[in-house]
Amino acid sequence: MSWRIRTAPWARPFIGDAPALGRLLLAATRQPDRSLRDDARSRVLLLHKAPAGTPPELVHAAPAPWVLKRPLWRDGRAWNRLVSLFQPGEMCRAFRAGLLLLDSGVATPRPLLLLERRCWGLLVESWLVYEFVDGGPVEERHWPRVVEILSRLHSVGLCHRDPHLANWLVAADGRVVALDPGPRCLRPLLADDAYDFVLLRNCRPEILPLLPLRMSWKWRVAEERNAAVQGWRRLKRWLRGRR
Repeated sequence: MSWRIRTAPWARPFIGDAPALGRLLLAATRQPDRSLRDDARSRVLLLHKAPAGTPPELVHAAPAPWVLKRPLWRDGRAWNRLVSLFQPGEMCRAFRAGLLLLDSGVATPRPLLLLERRCWGLLVESWLVYEFVDGGPVEERHWPRVVEILSRLHSVGLCHRDPHLANWLVAADGRVVALDPGPRCLRPLLADDAYDFVLLRNCRPEILPLLPLRMSWKWRVAEERNAAVQGWRRLKRWLRGRR
């Protein structure tokens, strides 16, 4: 099983041998500086410094810390492996989404490398490497900026799909940064823009007066969809409790 490695366009001039750098980063996952998350769903590691052997030009252009993320739950599901034969994996879509968000003028951590390992065409392991952005949680005074950024995404044909307030942070320079857009953000479905705002409302109902589309048909569709999703989640919790 061989690794497929993709490099972000902005980093290509600084990476002489992407496979070699990929091997260094994979080796670093065995002894990370810090684990940000390690559970059944995902593994997220922090490297405070680039591994020895990283091109100096890259270290200068993209200084560490770097984040390495692997979606364990999605990589391990049989269905996700099967559909990876004809559609990109979650980390590939996150890689592309990060580049598109940056091209749209939206602040988000810059992706660096995408590493994917396949067996007979099936995706079995994937890692996304991106820059770490240090910052704090958004506060009420930042809510208008969050809504403005979401509206900008929608205007260029993108969505977030997971816009709860924990997926936004305020960087040290004052920028509001978007984190972890959902895997289907590149191809919005019907009323996905309004659904983004409904999910934001679910997080903090006080934000409702700031949200657009509240009087549109899209909002009504998004509300029906939200009710169906919440009902399905309640049913799953009830079924688990019956076991």
